[in-house]
Amino acid sequence: MLELKQNYFELFTLAPSFNVDKAKLAEKYRALQRSFHPDNFAAESQQQQRLAVQCTAHINQAYQALRSDLLRAEYLLKLQGIDPQLDRTTVFDSEFLMEQMALREALEEVRSAVDTEVALQELQTTVDERLKDLFKAFSNLWDQKDPVALAQAVVVVQKLHFFSKLQQQVTELEAELLDDF
Repeated sequence: MLELKQNYFELFTLAPSFNVDKAKLAEKYRALQRSFHPDNFAAESQQQQRLAVQCTAHINQAYQALRSDLLRAEYLLKLQGIDPQLDRTTVFDSEFLMEQMALREALEEVRSAVDTEVALQELQTTVDERLKDLFKAFSNLWDQKDPVALAQAVVVVQKLHFFSKLQQQVTELEAELLDDF
């Protein structure tokens, strides 16, 4: 049976890194799912069946975390014993806060834009570029592995949450606007 205490990288036989081979991750996920699928344990004891369900849940949770850039960044910090305290921390970078206010304002202005499709696409491009830059910054900081860089990586993850939420709101607005047509 699978060791449920393995960290997610060990489970998928990957080095703990921000940059993962997503094809290898998906391949290993499918192999683990085939091996530990509860149907394979239908003839086993109830304890073995429960353990198979737990293993499958662990595999799924690990896959979701490693597949998502944001969740993988958070998980890497947790492996270092660092809690990004996303629910209790505010980013105090005034430049970043001003940027956030401007982007939220741009999101609201999309509805009244002359060409909503163009305005929405421009906003989406801006958000996508910022996310890409922040993920690259996290990767570089993570690779340094020193305490100062890891502290900066926490701030980057906090910023990533703002942009991820904004990206979701842009996607929701796009769906809403498409429904109006």
